[in-house]
Amino acid sequence: MRYYWIILVFLAAFFSLDVPGKAANKEDVEKLLTTGECKKCDLRNANLRGLKFDSANLESADLRGAKLTDIKAKRANLENANLENANLQNADVTNANFKSSNLKNANLMMTDISGSDLSGANLLMANLKNTKLGNTLLNQANLKGVNLEGADLNGANLTGTNLEGANLFHVDLRGAKISDTTVIDRKWLFVWKLVNQATSKELPGVDLAGALLQGINLDYANLEEANLEKADLFIVSLRGANLTQVNLSNAKLAYTDLSRANLRGAKLLETDLRYANLSDTDLRQVNLKSTKINEGTIIAPKWRLVWEIANQGRENQNLSGVDLEEADLSGINLFRVKLSNAKLRGANLSNTNFQEANLYNSDFRSTNLQGANLTGANLAGANLAGANLKSARLERTNLKEAYLCKAIMPNGSEYSCP
Repeated sequence: MRYYWIILVFLAAFFSLDVPGKAANKEDVEKLLTTGECKKCDLRNANLRGLKFDSANLESADLRGAKLTDIKAKRANLENANLENANLQNADVTNANFKSSNLKNANLMMTDISGSDLSGANLLMANLKNTKLGNTLLNQANLKGVNLEGADLNGANLTGTNLEGANLFHVDLRGAKISDTTVIDRKWLFVWKLVNQATSKELPGVDLAGALLQGINLDYANLEEANLEKADLFIVSLRGANLTQVNLSNAKLAYTDLSRANLRGAKLLETDLRYANLSDTDLRQVNLKSTKINEGTIIAPKWRLVWEIANQGRENQNLSGVDLEEADLSGINLFRVKLSNAKLRGANLSNTNFQEANLYNSDFRSTNLQGANLTGANLAGANLAGANLKSARLERTNLKEAYLCKAIMPNGSEYSCP
């Protein structure tokens, strides 16, 4: 009896395996593979993974839940086909006919559909992440709530397309056709206009987070306080642009031209600036910690030093006489650093560790030292006029002959001028 049950379990497991070609109608599967003619065929849940049926006729076929990953079906006719919940991940269906087909909840991730006709197709809630849709016809198609992250829509026809609530993060909209009948969120409509140079360069405060802006010309654009977090600005020209207080956190700016741009106070957390041109760029009050810079990045020696200090620290190092004016070195460990006769005017040094540092005769005018640890530091002869020392630690700090006119002291009071 024991062996009888073992055999039953084995047979049940065997017949439940996902066998290629398994479908509601096996004759239809055979017809497709032998003749390529399968109009109105029943291929529900069929496993056709990795198979090749270029130019096949699947008009009005039922392919609901079909497994079509890695298939080669170039120029196939799938007009009016039902592909709801089908999996076409990594498939090659270039120049195919999907006109009026049902692709609701279908998985088209990394699928190449370039040049295909999807006009009138239903792609509601489909996954089109990293899908190639260049030069496709998507007019009157339903892409409501679709995930298009990283997709290529270059040259696609989107007239009358419903893109309401679609995820267009890092989507290439260059050359895409959009009309008044296209339903698209205001943000992405603006991105489309921008990448196709159909808008002005007065863009203060604009939300471009996650936008793909590769290769466009934004010379002398006004992007003050704009949100470009996670935006892709690869090879973009931003010469002389106003980027003050802009958010470029996690943005890609590799090989971007930022020469003579104003980046004062910009957020550059995890920003990729490898091989970027930052010659004559204003980087005052910019925190360069975690910013990606390499030997190919063109940047002034002062700001490369600031980047090195911010990312590598300079504990117990000799930086006497260096120019760090208006640099952002907040929260950096500069324990026992030698910074005598240094220029630090207007720098952000809040919460920086200067414990036992030699800061003799340095210029700290209007510097933010709020919360800094200056325990045991030598500030003799330093100019601290207008500096903010609120909540700073000054135990055993040498302030002999230091100039403190109008400095905010640790207790919040203002030091009187002589």
